[in-house]
Amino acid sequence: MEETETGEKEVSRENARMLYPLFKDEVYQRRESMLNIARSGSIALLLFLAMVFLLPHPRLRISIKVLLAGGVGVFTASLAYQLQVQNQRHAQAKRQLIDLERALGLFNPTEGGEPIYPHEWERPAPNRILALLCAGLLLLTLLCWAALLLS
Repeated sequence: MEETETGEKEVSRENARMLYPLFKDEVYQRRESMLNIARSGSIALLLFLAMVFLLPHPRLRISIKVLLAGGVGVFTASLAYQLQVQNQRHAQAKRQLIDLERALGLFNPTEGGEPIYPHEWERPAPNRILALLCAGLLLLTLLCWAALLLS
């Protein structure tokens, strides 16, 4: 019975060793995806802002301004939702990565008495990037709305 448990531990450890690089890459890809979504959305909102200010246009009726403002709001809301989904996937991958690191014994003390990874890394750090990215998009949205009001 003991051999089976040891054999299962070795198989589990081998699986963890195989999966570790995949999940580590996934954590970075999700963060990069969040930055790409925010970058693309910011560029689109800045282009809209430039169009409102730079292109000559007759006075827009209030109904057109409301439609444009609604479109900008829906666009920003969809970006925020996409960011939130990617953030959840990032957090899931990070939790799985920490579990794999535990399975590999990276938090266990070594012969020198110190673990390879510090124990602070055993808990996911607070994630503030989602709030920062959404705040930037909200600021650009407010600027677009103000530009529409002033045009």
